[in-house]
Amino acid sequence: VSGSMKDSPHNDGFVYAEPERTAAWEKHKMRLLEAFDPTGEDTVPEAWCGCYAEFCLKAAGASIGCGRTEEGFALFGEAVECYKRHFALPDNVPLSLGAPAFFGDIGVKKYTVSGHCDSYTVELNASSYYMQNPPFLYDILTRSSGWDWFDSVREDERFQKAVEEARLLADDWRNKNAASVMMT
Repeated sequence: VSGSMKDSPHNDGFVYAEPERTAAWEKHKMRLLEAFDPTGEDTVPEAWCGCYAEFCLKAAGASIGCGRTEEGFALFGEAVECYKRHFALPDNVPLSLGAPAFFGDIGVKKYTVSGHCDSYTVELNASSYYMQNPPFLYDILTRSSGWDWFDSVREDERFQKAVEEARLLADDWRNKNAASVMMT
């Protein structure tokens, strides 16, 4: 399908034809972000919530694509909850990256590509920030092609509930952003 994840040369390990490999890779990335929690409780630090939600969503789709539907729905639920946590974080406030031994006191503002601390700025790769906003979540859950792993569950009540929740989140986000544009 043209324009889908299948065709993307920059898919970061997301290999449509290999759902087993993709599920394992995305779960590996999730565990890495959990390890950044300075409390040791495997809670993803705030600055990583959007990435974590994206990885969860890909792992969910791949797991469903492998026929592991219940595992996929568990990951899907985790992805939606993490997206909601990410969307609720304040804009323009430096968020913790966790793992102070690696990142020091660098904080990252949501939807930006720079890390900030008292003495320097670090440029980050922001290629996936598109995948970390509510309209994207709604888009991938409702598009007719490109996330075909979800096809077997699109009629499932749990999936339909998540689609409606994603629509409401996307509407709220659009309204908030439209209001902030009107205020400037």
